[in-house]
Amino acid sequence: MFTYIQTESRLWTVGSHGPGGKWEPESDHDSPAAAAKRVAYLNGGADPDAGDSELGERVQQLEEEVRQLWAALERAGVAVGA
Repeated sequence: MFTYIQTESRLWTVGSHGPGGKWEPESDHDSPAAAAKRVAYLNGGADPDAGDSELGERVQQLEEEVRQLWAALERAGVAVGA
């Protein structure tokens, strides 16, 4: 699990504790907010730099895939409840 620590007066370092508890730095940031965003991403959160347009495009791709799957199920005669 990633976390961040203040390593200097105006520097926050993102990293994790490796085997044996040794601190392993991953990146440095000039604010705790920026470090927290990086930690959230590294721990499985959304990419804070991904724009809304990228997300919208992915949603459209997934919607199309769902439509294709439903059509394939209908052609195969599979009854699917709503």
